[in-house]
Amino acid sequence: MSKTIRWLLVFILLWAIYRRLEGEAFRLFFEQLPMAWTARKTWLAVAVLLMPANWLLETAKWQTLMVVQNRQPGFRQAFRAVMTGLALSLFTPARLGDYLGRSLQAGPFGKWRAAGATLLGHIAQWLLLLATGLPALLLLKTPNHLPTNAPLMLFALTALAGTFFYLSLPRWIPKARFLKKYKGLHRLTKHLPQTAAFPSQTHLAKALILGSLRYGVFSLQLYALLLFFGLPLSPKEGLAGIWCIFLLQSGLPLPFIGNVLLRTELAAWIWPHSPTTAILAGMSALFALNLALPALLGASFLVQINEQHHESYESHQTENHPATP
Repeated sequence: MSKTIRWLLVFILLWAIYRRLEGEAFRLFFEQLPMAWTARKTWLAVAVLLMPANWLLETAKWQTLMVVQNRQPGFRQAFRAVMTGLALSLFTPARLGDYLGRSLQAGPFGKWRAAGATLLGHIAQWLLLLATGLPALLLLKTPNHLPTNAPLMLFALTALAGTFFYLSLPRWIPKARFLKKYKGLHRLTKHLPQTAAFPSQTHLAKALILGSLRYGVFSLQLYALLLFFGLPLSPKEGLAGIWCIFLLQSGLPLPFIGNVLLRTELAAWIWPHSPTTAILAGMSALFALNLALPALLGASFLVQINEQHHESYESHQTENHPATP
């Protein structure tokens, strides 16, 4: 990717963030900020302190999924990849920019491996959304005559099924090479990893644990921001509602920049008696804190990519370690 294109992508990112910040959502955010700061500044401090943990856990998860035959990118390189992916996914649908950004920072580990690790990370996130969101919906939006332990049983069932599915991927993915007999798919299947080049079950389990911790941190961040702006939500009602929102929102392939209003609409349905202005302010704060600020860092990493160096390194690796047929 040429430097001109990278600068163009950065310009689009900055324009998208500017358009979001000048919108109605952030006008309400800035209006409510002084009063919330005076009354409940501790909750904002909690959300700010959790921000590094959120992205460090995501970095560790992706780095773990990049491990093949005891080789993996360093934590610094993995962090640059995650931030670059965040910057590009801010304005691209279905998080397509996440694959592109992390692949651009893959260096000698290869773009396809980086895209595969990103896909595995997204699969883990989807499984977590299902395992928490479905029981939360059952808890908040179903008739009261259901057994009180029904949400817990559903959580246990979905968590066990999801874990079994995820840890079984090393056996299933390589078998997809049978698709090469279908026209149009043979070019894709040649990039599917062999079993030896796929993350082990140990690494997948570690990634799932890291993803769970990261999802917990992200949920607590939003809960703290909603409390900061004055929503009187108990931990049970607040976290269950957040998990419902994340699950329902994930069904629409919107870019991150478009999620603020969607999450607000879903929150108004989940918590119908809560003030919409406070919800909108909380969602806007989450966007600014967890997405816009780190995306600016990712934009700086994007323009610093020395693609020519990466390509020459890959060529050198190929010459010294030719692939076996």
